[in-house]
This record gives sequence, C-alpha cells and structure tokens, in this order.
Amino acid sequence: MEQIKIGKKLIDKNKFIQAVNDSKNISDVCRKLNLNCTVQSTRNAIKLEIKDLKLNTSHFIKKYMSDYNKKKLSELYTKAYIISNNNQKYADAFESSIKQGSWRAYKSYIYNFLEYLCDKDCCESSPADLTKFLQRYRNGKAYIKPFMIYIIINNINNSKRKVSKDMLIWLINNKSE
Repeated sequence: MEQIKIGKKLIDKNKFIQAVNDSKNISDVCRKLNLNCTVQSTRNAIKLEIKDLKLNTSHFIKKYMSDYNKKKLSELYTKAYIISNNNQKYADAFESSIKQGSWRAYKSYIYNFLEYLCDKDCCESSPADLTKFLQRYRNGKAYIKPFMIYIIINNINNSKRKVSKDMLIWLINNKSE
C-alpha cells in the first residue's frame, strides 16, 4: 500500500486519488482527507502531489473574476491608497511642526487613531468616531485634539474644506485633559 505525505500526515495513495476525482476544488480535497484547508503549505503540497501523479483536474471549478469585479476591486484599492496617503500627509506635517521628543509621545496615539479610522480620511471623521476612539485610549484627547487642530488651522492637504462643522464645534468645546 503506497502512501503520500501531505504535511505531517501520511495518506493512502488510492484514497488521495479518489478524493481528487470526487472533489470540485482543493478545499474540497482537504475536507475529504481531513486536512486543514486554511494552511497554504497543505494546499501547495496537495497541488504538488496532483501534478506529480498527473491527475486530471479539469473538473475543478475555477474561480472567475469578471471585469466588473476587477474594476470594483481596483477602485477599492485606489481609494484605500489615497486615504492612507492623505492620512500620512497629516501625520508627517504634524511631526515636522513639533519637537522630536514630543513626537514620540504623540506618535502612538496618532497612528492608532489613523488606523482606527482605516477607511476614512482623518478630516472627514465625525465627533462620534473621535469619542469612540478616545474611550479606548486614556489621555488620548491630549494628543489627538492638538493634531486635529494643527492640520485644520494649517489647511494640510485641503483639510478646511473636508472637516465638518460638528467636528469644529467638538474641537472648540472639548478641553484636553
């Protein structure tokens, strides 16, 4: 009885061939052989064995992405890049305006805030976003508020046009702690 090694597991060759013939894709092969289909090395080992044994996989369902979906995905990546780039411009401008020693204190709060916003431009965030973020970080207001005020006053990356009236009111009314 010949066996095939997939990862740390030995599998009967006939059982492997039967699983490949009865499956629709690699994940299905993993399930039939009781293997973890989320591990890329396991998937790669299965593909290699299929290739070595010269098994027919024409019955496997190929994932197809339409041109429309490709365009949508491309638009999402472009939007994410633009937002990330804009947020980085705000952080860089603020960093250059304060002393190096002070930046170390501000850095973690600012980058955590920008990461928390993930799909929003920093200036387009709402007071609710800011309040929710500040609930997680003690003393965060003392770091985020000056950052927001600086980028708005100095109109970094056209921020005056992007910021909402509610955010301006929140920044004026809330005292740093």
